[in-house]
Amino acid sequence: MIPKSASILWGVGDAATQERIVQAHHAAVAEVLAYMEREVAATRTGTTGQGGAVAQVDVTGLIATAFDHFDSRAGDPHLHTHVVISNKVQTVLDGKWRSLDGRPMHEAVVALSELHETLFADELTRSLGVQ
Repeated sequence: MIPKSASILWGVGDAATQERIVQAHHAAVAEVLAYMEREVAATRTGTTGQGGAVAQVDVTGLIATAFDHFDSRAGDPHLHTHVVISNKVQTVLDGKWRSLDGRPMHEAVVALSELHETLFADELTRSLGVQ
């Protein structure tokens, strides 16, 4: 999530400032998605029946699409992006398409949000000199 102060700066900034803020946000989103692909996304294989074993296996990446929004439900400036991730992933192990294991994704939500905020803040500091 983008801090309210950054959304307000985006809302009152000139076109060049707005573009730099959006670029910083998009760069942070891209880095978070890359991190998710590398470190979080997985699928499971095996059986859970009696005596069965389930293994969590790596995937080749994520299929996702992003939608930018520029205001809150109340109509005030609130730059943010919704990312929709496909539930189907391809395993590194055998190339089969399986369901995304949602458990690690759910467990990582807060950490991923914090990662975005940190990356975004760092980029804004570099780009605009704000703190």
